[in-house]
Amino acid sequence: MQQKRNSVLKNLEQLQYYVNNEKFSEVIKSFLKFKATALKILDEIEQSIVNATVNCTPKEMIGLYDDYGTLEIIDWLQTVTINEESQILKEINQGKQDIQKLRNSYQTTINKNLNDLQDILKNTLKSIENQVEYQTNLTIKRLLKRDESIVLENNGVLLDAGVIAVCVFEPKSNGLSLKGLHQPIFFDGIYFEQPINFKDAPHKIRFSLHKGFNLRESLYEEEFSIFDPEFAKVDENNYLIEFKQKIRLEKGSKYCLCACAGQDDFFGTTQYMEIEQDNPYIKFQEKSYDNGEFIAPDHAYQIISEHNKGIFSALIVIEE
Repeated sequence: MQQKRNSVLKNLEQLQYYVNNEKFSEVIKSFLKFKATALKILDEIEQSIVNATVNCTPKEMIGLYDDYGTLEIIDWLQTVTINEESQILKEINQGKQDIQKLRNSYQTTINKNLNDLQDILKNTLKSIENQVEYQTNLTIKRLLKRDESIVLENNGVLLDAGVIAVCVFEPKSNGLSLKGLHQPIFFDGIYFEQPINFKDAPHKIRFSLHKGFNLRESLYEEEFSIFDPEFAKVDENNYLIEFKQKIRLEKGSKYCLCACAGQDDFFGTTQYMEIEQDNPYIKFQEKSYDNGEFIAPDHAYQIISEHNKGIFSALIVIEE
């Protein structure tokens, strides 16, 4: 037990140089100060006993103890103890009192520090409990690279209220929730040999999530009004779409993430090309689906579902 205690104290002395938390550092310093002072008091008591022993021993006998037998040494020590008992005990008792005072002082200091630490811990736990989300955000890329062409016919999608762009995906693990996505920017380039720029005015996009292929029943819907100069961007090619609430996903279920223009709106958005490498979280569609495979809402006359290009360049999911 003593060996273990010494080992702990030694480690504590070393630990003080690696602790960054100010409150913990104060606790360690307070204890080490108590330890040093207590050892000093014990050294003084030990020295007083040595001095008392030397003082009652004839000088000519000092250094000649080896000439004594064990029993004679014991008898002599008993005599010293009797003669010096009152003085030594007095000093020992005084040392006990000093150590007790030091202990009380140390106890007060460390209790205060521990109370401060408890307050910090309570506040930290309270902050965590008050957080809306305690999570890890993951950006899952679906499409890797945008076609550098600026011709809308080859590198874009025209959207209005009757056209729905769809991304079909399947979670590979539980504990995932959909938080948002990366939306490629509005088109600015050439459309049938005429310049066209959809960034000059705001446009509305309605996003929806569906379990299975029934696009008439949605798990979540939210509409965004996007004006390019003001809307948040991930980079120069993508808008940052973050939903007001996260949608929990079930492992092995197929989901359709859809986008279409808001009512009476019409605009073009760029497309992303080239499939990103596989990932451990989401399995994306490996084929294009025909319109007939979806249960389409009444307003839709076209469903665009392409696995190797599209307007869903990445999904933002939460791993909880």
